[in-house]
Amino acid sequence: MLALAAALSLRTNPCLQFSGDGQVAVVPYQRAMDVEEVTVEAWIKVDKSITDQFYNYIFCRNYGDFGYGLALHGRPVKVFSQAPSAKVPLEKWTHVAVVCSRKAGKMYVDGDLAAAWERNGPLKPLSHPMMIGNSDMQGEPGHTPTPFRGCIDELRVWSIPRTQSAIRKAMNRYLRGNEHGLLGYFPFNEGEGQIIHDYSGHLISGSLGGGFTPDGDDPSWSAAPSLAGRPPKIRSHR
Repeated sequence: MLALAAALSLRTNPCLQFSGDGQVAVVPYQRAMDVEEVTVEAWIKVDKSITDQFYNYIFCRNYGDFGYGLALHGRPVKVFSQAPSAKVPLEKWTHVAVVCSRKAGKMYVDGDLAAAWERNGPLKPLSHPMMIGNSDMQGEPGHTPTPFRGCIDELRVWSIPRTQSAIRKAMNRYLRGNEHGLLGYFPFNEGEGQIIHDYSGHLISGSLGGGFTPDGDDPSWSAAPSLAGRPPKIRSHR
């Protein structure tokens, strides 16, 4: 009975699980993702055995002050890179959102403001794929790898700075896929295979491990709590 329940849960709301041994999902570079303002959201569950490495990337499309990304850092206590005063909950599903406008940056944890900072101008473009659960950079100190250990679900990329009220309103619900400003929507609803589809209709899809052949760089499929509403369907190109 328990096995049946687990299988049903996995089919209804799958997510990606990263072991921290170099697994990654990759969305190839597309110019459309070089936005001047951005909001990136995701549900994460950080494994209690997350490594003592100084950086652990949830998603990476950045380098220095180019592009955008979100990492955990610190040792032994993990914090969010944009919110160093916010400790990272372990073994608990947590919603995170990073918002960058031309004038300000903000980070929300479970819908609450965790950090805010001033900005001056648009985001700088970066010809780089989006890497989920890892990065291709070396962390400091020690030039160590930067893998994430835990689960990631409902990754959403917006070409607009979302307000706190908008984030709170939608964070516990599935999206339709045609919302204003939605650039990429990765609910990871496939539950199997190598492809992670973009459900926004913009055809910004990716793959596990960065390729179409299963290998040790692939994260595994796991189960996440279901959100309210109907799970989205893949939309045709709009």
